[in-house]
Amino acid sequence: MPFEPGTAPGPPTRSEVAAAEVRCRVRSVGDGTPVVEIRDAHVTGALDLRACRLAHLLRFTRCRFDEPPDLRDAELPGLAFEHCSLPGLRARNARVRGDIRLLGCEVAADDLDDAAVDLADAWVGGSLVLTGSRLQHPDAQALRADRLAVTGSVSAQRLDVIGEVGLCGLRTGGDLDASAARIGGTLSLTGAHVGGDLLLRHTRLGKGRPDEPIVEACRLHVGGDVDAPRLAVLGQARATGACVAGEARLPGAILVAPGHDVLSAARGRVSGDLQLTGARIAGTALLPGFTTGGDLDLSGTLLTDPRHAHWSVDLRSARVGGDLLLTALDDRPFSADGGVTIDGAAVTRRADLTGAVLDVGTAPWVAFDACGSTGSEFVLWPAEIRTGTVNLRRARCRLLSAAPTLWQATAGIGLVDFRYDMISVPDTLRGDEGAGLLRRAMAFHQSGPYDQLAAALRTSGEESRARTVLARKHQYRYAALADDLLLFGFVVRLWSWLQRGLAGYGYRPGRAVAALVLLLAATAIVVAGAGREPGGPGLGDWPGLLLASAAVLLSAAVATGIVHRLADRRRAQAAQRASPRPVLTPRAGSGTLEGERVIERS
Repeated sequence: MPFEPGTAPGPPTRSEVAAAEVRCRVRSVGDGTPVVEIRDAHVTGALDLRACRLAHLLRFTRCRFDEPPDLRDAELPGLAFEHCSLPGLRARNARVRGDIRLLGCEVAADDLDDAAVDLADAWVGGSLVLTGSRLQHPDAQALRADRLAVTGSVSAQRLDVIGEVGLCGLRTGGDLDASAARIGGTLSLTGAHVGGDLLLRHTRLGKGRPDEPIVEACRLHVGGDVDAPRLAVLGQARATGACVAGEARLPGAILVAPGHDVLSAARGRVSGDLQLTGARIAGTALLPGFTTGGDLDLSGTLLTDPRHAHWSVDLRSARVGGDLLLTALDDRPFSADGGVTIDGAAVTRRADLTGAVLDVGTAPWVAFDACGSTGSEFVLWPAEIRTGTVNLRRARCRLLSAAPTLWQATAGIGLVDFRYDMISVPDTLRGDEGAGLLRRAMAFHQSGPYDQLAAALRTSGEESRARTVLARKHQYRYAALADDLLLFGFVVRLWSWLQRGLAGYGYRPGRAVAALVLLLAATAIVVAGAGREPGGPGLGDWPGLLLASAAVLLSAAVATGIVHRLADRRRAQAAQRASPRPVLTPRAGSGTLEGERVIERS
């Protein structure tokens, strides 16, 4: 039967009970009693139950202990402390076939050599429940549960911790639920394996020190989803090599470590979607080599105070099985003060910057770096690029959708070897004006971007506009050459003007025909006049010389135009043969990894 000291009616009052008496009563209870419950007791002395083997569940309700109960290496069906006050709990290597419960307990330890609650290397056949408890050990670990094995779930809802929480190597068969918890120290989950979901709804972590790691979750494995809306982390979070079998949802998260790597998840993996929407991030988010089977969504996220000479968002060599979304959300733009890099990333579907605001305040002065990245579609419609350049060198996509704000980047655009099959831009930018934007976007003249734009226009069936772009390419090339030659630049400009007027650099053959007709007509008139006046001037005089000079110039302009056109055709054919194009598989569904970069050669 339960042991209940204090039999006075009315509100319970704690009566003093010696720890030795409690131990004697617990060990003397027969096997027929399933639960031994001790209520409203003030336990004096050290309750030593080390290596005890009990056949009944042990429950303490509204009890106060002068010294930490010692259950190291003990074996029992269950252990519960409900609304108790303890100076600590020692249960290292304990084996509990049922649950371990600390419900609404106050645990305040002052021993620097031990944790407030020590469950290291313990085994729990049921669940570990810490709901509503308060653990205090400011200068050491408040909870030590390294290598703890829990068959069921770990429930730590509304847990209030002042001190560190060590869960390295934790193994749970169910969920790890720390919703609405407050942990004022480092949370260590390195090498932990959560069989179910990791729930951090409205959880607050950290002591407000941005230079300290607050979450250590390297090699963390979650068998379900990570659900952490309104998560607040005041310090650095490290999750290198973490793996989530489901989705990771962190809408409205607040991550604060100004001037430091606030989130580091290199080589992490999420089989579904990663949602970090509407978040506020002060610091640098490092996600190089990150892999998602679904979307990677940072819509509406504000990133400020990046680490010096680092990006606000680093997605180098990432693999995204769905869409990469850096877009506005509910009229709140995605904003990155330190720029974004997706260098070498592979995106199965869209890389979307619709409504984004990009800025950069330090070297390398690149607001958006997509060098060597691949995708099915690049939607580059940022609302504003305040400072910095856009790097699209060696990038590949099937469809490019670009806004004028992209081409008007303050520091220009890197377009060397940028390849796309089709282009979607406003109609006014698909010809003459588009070529002009390319010229203003590049720091120096390059032929490749004009050839690529013309090829995309041809793919869309706009041959006339493609010819206009190629003609403008040669015009701008001669202009750049004239600027370099300085004193002899006038001759180059004159030759360019003659080619443009007489043959359109080979792309206006009608002009050459018209000029030839005029030349023949003038020749006929001169010849006819010379025949009627025997003593008049002949073809060897100045009219003949003018006609001969015009014929030479026309022939040279037409020949040069033909050479330009044939060279452009050969260059386009060589680029088509040699250019690798990404083969991007359609998205199959959540939970499967897609978007691997596959290269084929035509």
